[in-house]
Amino acid sequence: MSSIRRVLLTCLCGLLSVAAMTQSHAGTLLIIGDIEVRKTKADGRSAWDPRGGLPDLRVSVERISEPAGERHITAARKNQLKVDFNRTAIEVDAGDELEIQVYDDDVGGDDEVGKIRHKVTQQDLKKGEIQLSFDQVIQLNLRLK
Repeated sequence: MSSIRRVLLTCLCGLLSVAAMTQSHAGTLLIIGDIEVRKTKADGRSAWDPRGGLPDLRVSVERISEPAGERHITAARKNQLKVDFNRTAIEVDAGDELEIQVYDDDVGGDDEVGKIRHKVTQQDLKKGEIQLSFDQVIQLNLRLK
């Protein structure tokens, strides 16, 4: 094999490797749907904000399984216990592990409402939804399309 062919073959193999590593994660769209949270922080007494204020809810969904790093954070919704975000977040496949965090968005530092890890299953994809309840989150509905 000539040296030019070897160089070309090496370049082609390198390009294919880079393309495979940077290929987007194909799958089902995960949509952050509606959420409802408890009236108080985890201690059962403290309001989310001063003077009895309601939380400014924000949701983060991140794929932590390979290929990791895809993340979506919603805009905060002010002074609400129930919100329908109806926001397309990321693409997922069965077996993907997600980390979902819900925060009360505050200027002086965010309060964690809840945090959970969930592994997407074939059953989730077939149902077209994931319903979660964790920490101060009464219910979070994620739709899969």
